[in-house]
Amino acid sequence: MKSILLTSAMFVFCFFLRAQINCPLNTPEFPFETQDNNYYSWSSGLYMPVQMGGAQNFTSISFRLDNVGAAGTYTYTGVHVWMRNTTVTDFTSQPNYPGNVGFTEVYNGNFTFNGTGIKTFNFNVAPSFAYNGTDNLEVLFEFQGGDDNTWYEPWFDRTNARTDGVRPGKVGQGFNWTNARANSSLRQFNLQINNTMGCSAYPLGVTFTGSNIVCNDSKVLFEWNVSSEENNDYFTIDSSLDGIYWTTEKNIRGAGTTANPIEYSVELDVETNEMVYYRLSQTDFDGTKTFLVTHAAECRSEKVNVSPNPFGDFIGVYSEREIISLNLTNTLGESIPVTKSDLTDHLYLNTELLKEGVYVLTVTTSNDSSVHRIVKN
Repeated sequence: MKSILLTSAMFVFCFFLRAQINCPLNTPEFPFETQDNNYYSWSSGLYMPVQMGGAQNFTSISFRLDNVGAAGTYTYTGVHVWMRNTTVTDFTSQPNYPGNVGFTEVYNGNFTFNGTGIKTFNFNVAPSFAYNGTDNLEVLFEFQGGDDNTWYEPWFDRTNARTDGVRPGKVGQGFNWTNARANSSLRQFNLQINNTMGCSAYPLGVTFTGSNIVCNDSKVLFEWNVSSEENNDYFTIDSSLDGIYWTTEKNIRGAGTTANPIEYSVELDVETNEMVYYRLSQTDFDGTKTFLVTHAAECRSEKVNVSPNPFGDFIGVYSEREIISLNLTNTLGESIPVTKSDLTDHLYLNTELLKEGVYVLTVTTSNDSSVHRIVKN
């Protein structure tokens, strides 16, 4: 087993209920956007019980800033956030600004987003909001301050787009607050908030319960668990060196529809000593694809070979990295001196005077140590 460095997901932030999820898509439209002299805006998003993971008491909300532009700090004044339990399942039938009837105002103040890059914004919900776990949850963001952040606005993680015609999001903009409320456009996606269980705006084809990565020499073992599957065609593992450009490593057949928990594992070759990102997705029989999790792992692909073994009058030690030291012991742990010679790509040990038997050779390189059981004939 090589020395390894693992990070679970590209960035890890812990908040109320569960860690912030790294969704692959982003948008400037949610929670609000200003552009072309329209400095007032709003957005509303629907979240289903399967996304929320059951009834819960909201005390905070967070969402992920995913901005790579050149701007620094953004401040929005006059921000209002509203929440309600609702039987509405599709904004297609209610495409306009929803008003505030039936909502509870949970935030009134300013939002300031500091810096570029990938960050998480968190704000407290006051008063706390009780989601009943049976109806859908609707979250309405209003920006009534009229601040001009055009050209430099942040982008935020959004859910994947629905492909079944349902519209779980809607947005509006205007040159004043009255005008903004008079305009509305439907969206196939909405803002991904920390309390949702995944990046989808629809039920997942699998109930994903966890995953792990283990490095073993020049291999990486990707393991994941699901508690159920529905119309699941296959899983896909992609890899990337920068988290932007991805290559498909392998497709793994799913179980279709089952209520039985299943443990999956796939072994992949590692061809670099650099950090590699691995992401797991799931695809339904209708082609709907959902990203489940992203890991990052640095699995050293360095190898140390000791040969021949069994050996006679000599033995060679080969390593991709500089060999710092060698230590040969017998089965009693006693050190045995040997003569060594440096060659172009390996070390040569003169073992002519060694007695027949079992020995232990410890090889220390600039990166790692490895122990080898060798036999003298």
